[in-house]
Amino acid sequence: MVANANADLKPGLFATARIEQKNRTPAILVPADALQTTGGTSRVYVVSGDRVEERIVTIGQTVDRLVEIVNGLKAGERVATKNVARLVDGAKVM
Repeated sequence: MVANANADLKPGLFATARIEQKNRTPAILVPADALQTTGGTSRVYVVSGDRVEERIVTIGQTVDRLVEIVNGLKAGERVATKNVARLVDGAKVM
């Protein structure tokens, strides 16, 4: 509930809120350059040996130039950060 004594808040207005928690929750963060979003679908390319594997991911908050990955990536997996727009699933990398 938010006080609105002066009726400044009107129906249809939007607000952004930040909820701070006492305990920190571990998160997986990747550089924004590693993320590719097309048609509302976000993906990263996980480097596995000399190839990449496309992963559809769910993103969360953005912190500076880092983006939280909520789903679709495990901690410790390496992601490509260069030439991401040119990558496809199974592409060979050096």
